[in-house]
Amino acid sequence: MSALLMALIIGIIVWDRPQVYSADPYCAWREQTAYEEMRKFSERAERLSAQSLNDFAPQIILLTREDIGFKPIDIALCLELQKYTWDLCVRYARRAGLSTDELYELVLKVMWKESRHRVDIPDNLNTNGSRDRGPMQINSVNWGWLSSDYGLDVNDYRQNIEAGVLMLSRLLERHSVEHALTAYWVGEGGARRIGGSSSYSRSIMSMSFDTFYH
Repeated sequence: MSALLMALIIGIIVWDRPQVYSADPYCAWREQTAYEEMRKFSERAERLSAQSLNDFAPQIILLTREDIGFKPIDIALCLELQKYTWDLCVRYARRAGLSTDELYELVLKVMWKESRHRVDIPDNLNTNGSRDRGPMQINSVNWGWLSSDYGLDVNDYRQNIEAGVLMLSRLLERHSVEHALTAYWVGEGGARRIGGSSSYSRSIMSMSFDTFYH
């Protein structure tokens, strides 16, 4: 096997260790465990670099196509929740009419806009008396149908993230990206009244990943 091919394979597997910023001790522990496992795996890959592809193939087969597409990044959202969010985007991308990468990038940008990727963010009380909750800041007008129709509890931050991905995907089924983002912010009725474009949608669409890197 060529040295270039092996370097590409190892490059997929190895990443710099992200810092742990999670407020959830269990999530932080899982992140540390995942990092240690991947470190051991990369060391095994380096030892195998002089061997044949057939020797290395059993290691490669453990990685699915979706796993290879997932790239951990150094942001406030811990590694486990990054992978959890990626897996949700794998499930919902077709419904949204986007690739997994495109939906994942959009979700991370919305989550940054809403909560700076914090799972412990307090409720936001709006002037109309409604509340926005969790890392995706799900508005209280949506809590009922998310619970009754999909069994999602927005008080649980993992289910809160899924609720946000679901809502975005439903909106993207019917609207352009810009209109869907505005509807996520002010509802579909509000988005229609202001023409589908808003300061909220424009700020997300112009956002770079550099915005929320540590």
